[in-house]
Order: sequence, then structure tokens, then C-alpha cells
Amino acid sequence: MTINRILFYGIYSLLLSFMLGSTSIAGPAENIANAYGIENFSKIKRISYTFNVRSNRNEIHRRWKWFPKTDQVESVDLDIKYPRDFIPEELKATDHSFINDNYWLLFPFHLVWDSDVKFEEVQGKQPSPIKIEMLNKLIVKYINDKGYTPNDVYELYYDDNYIIREWVYRKGGSKKNARAATWESNIKYGGIIISENHFGENNFRLWFSDIEVE
Repeated sequence: MTINRILFYGIYSLLLSFMLGSTSIAGPAENIANAYGIENFSKIKRISYTFNVRSNRNEIHRRWKWFPKTDQVESVDLDIKYPRDFIPEELKATDHSFINDNYWLLFPFHLVWDSDVKFEEVQGKQPSPIKIEMLNKLIVKYINDKGYTPNDVYELYYDDNYIIREWVYRKGGSKKNARAATWESNIKYGGIIISENHFGENNFRLWFSDIEVE
């Protein structure tokens, strides 16, 4: 699944906007972010992890270190470090991968970090696409024409504790070739919750390993 976006803001400016109330936040979105521990994120200096994905016979593994306070990224595999406030053209492909992997890792927080979003809360419990559980549903629409995949839409299925159980990703907002995946194995690291495992159709599995939060 490709969830790459170039509009990935420096953590300080995002948190400042959040505190000043200028970031667009819907009730369920804020509650989901809170359930995953967003109040503890400002204490984090470094997040290291390996992003792993398997689909049919293909496997990808990428190792990252991210320093939120300075918004510095390190690709361990390529031995490359770069600041996200200025991304050279030759590093766009690397950053493309970083954004994809980071959105999987920390999507609940992007619900309040990102300003270019609209929320639509679906009334009443809805059946989730994979396990057919009756869950709450929130539609997240990105309203922009820039980035690696503009105008993406995510359909979140979450329980009464505001924990995401499944989601559907619609690239560019299209319903064609929508990809559903579970959110499982919720583990707390440094006060934040990370869903380590995701499963979908056609033997799709995405998981995180070697997670360290400082």
C-alpha cells in the first residue's frame, strides 16, 4: 500500500498549531490521538524502527531513525541523514518511503498534526471490512492537490476506547482498488501506543520490529 505524502510537517510547528487551536480537529480524531498517547509525544527524542511488509511473494524491509524535535531522518540501510525542512531532489525517493512508513507507524497522531484534513463521522456502528466487527467509523479526507499521493481518503474503524481496529485506504480518494488492513498488537513505547501488526487480503502483512523510543 502506498500512503506517501510530502506534507509532513516539522513536529514543533505542528504541536504549536495544535496548542494554539489552529489545526482542524474533530472530536473522534482528537480522542483517537489521545488514546494512543499523543500527550507524551513531546517528550520523545528519537524513534527507531524497522518497517516490514509482505505481499504475496514480495518483502520489503526498511530501517529508520527519526528525531522529532529537529525533524531529522536517518535511513539506516542507506546510511543517509537529512532534515525534512529541505529535501534535496536526489532524496525525494527516500523521503517518499519514509513518509509511507511513518504514516503507518503514527497515523493516529497525524489526525491532529495535519491541517489539510476533513472528518466525516458515520452515525451508528458499521461492519468492518475484514473481521466484520460492528465498530465506529470515521472518514478522514485529505484536501490538497500536492504531495506524493494527494487527496487520499482513509476510513477508520475504531472501538469505543478509540483504538483503531481496521482501516481502508483509498488512494487519491478513489474507491477502486481500496486496500483494507487490520490494526493489531498494540504495544506501549515511551508513553505512546504503536500497532505493530497489520493484515489484509492476498497474504498481505505489514509489521514493525526493532522499535526503540527514547
